Amino acid sequence: MANSSVETSQTNEMLSNSHNQVVNYNDPYYLSSGDNPRQQLGTMLLFGENFINWSRSVKMALGAKNKLGFIDGSLSKPYENSPDLNKWIRNDYMVMSWLTSSMDQVITDSFIFATSAYELWTDVADRFGKSNAPLLYKLHTTLIKIQQDNMNIAEYFGKMKSVWDKLHVREGNLVYTCSAMNKCTCNLLKKVMDAQETKKLIQFICGLNKPYDSVKTNLLSMEPLPSVLKAYHIL
Repeated sequence: MANSSVETSQTNEMLSNSHNQVVNYNDPYYLSSGDNPRQQLGTMLLFGENFINWSRSVKMALGAKNKLGFIDGSLSKPYENSPDLNKWIRNDYMVMSWLTSSMDQVITDSFIFATSAYELWTDVADRFGKSNAPLLYKLHTTLIKIQQDNMNIAEYFGKMKSVWDKLHVREGNLVYTCSAMNKCTCNLLKKVMDAQETKKLIQFICGLNKPYDSVKTNLLSMEPLPSVLKAYHIL
């Protein structure tokens, strides 16, 4: 009976200790029981031309897993005698496996010998993410050709916004490093942003069907001009 009581006490103590162990989900080295090398990141496979959407989808998935540091270089490999070295290697291999599982097989074969997730991500971005001119040409050509036709307003706006978003990623944000911008009193940045918004508005209404001609006139007569989003809501 005494032995039984001791065993019960030890078992209860072990259970209590296990319940008291809190999983640190903020630990970049944490891997859940559901994580495995064959997992696909995001909702699509990389086949080359879809790099913009693919990279965005992959970053969101890795962000949710707290693993972005392995591809952006912010979580570098620990020194040789670090207690975190093996954990880093294990996680880095896992992230590489996730990345290659998220590519078309033909593309995967050309990146299989990458030595780290950061190197793999950099190589993929260099190959598919920096050829701006051809892709910008294709996106602008697509934008010009979009017409409402049989689409409703929501579908038509969504199609245009998808191209605008891709162009925004490719063309980047306006960044001014000149110290003179700090003293600027002419609101140059606002004027540039307003000009871009006006360009979107005109692109949007140009593709609308003929029954909207009177609405187009009303929108262009407004002072100040509405944003493209406000024009969408009006329509």
